[in-house]
Amino acid sequence: MPTALELDIAGLSGLRYAIASTGGTRYWARELGLSLSDRQAHEPTPEAVLHDQARKLAAGFGYLPGATKLRQLGYGALAQLVVRSGGSRGLCQQLGIHYVDGRTSAIRRRRTQL
Repeated sequence: MPTALELDIAGLSGLRYAIASTGGTRYWARELGLSLSDRQAHEPTPEAVLHDQARKLAAGFGYLPGATKLRQLGYGALAQLVVRSGGSRGLCQQLGIHYVDGRTSAIRRRRTQL
């Protein structure tokens, strides 16, 4: 099964997001009869741990970063949960975290409207 990085390098980040939002790598590898790399085959992080990470990051940043930023920060499993939840806003709603749009353009737009 191709890794997320391999899909991105091949220009297939849309496929990576589709895989993440419709069952994940394990599901599609099983469905397609593909093997997983050792890294892909590791046990998934429990959702309770990911929820704690989301709350801590949201408190630290003042917003919950999106999937791309979370991957850059080394939170790949949390990024995958964000994608499955419909984005940062969706996960914040599920967890009762106040949602703030963390994108730079949105922050600039809010400042100019005040």
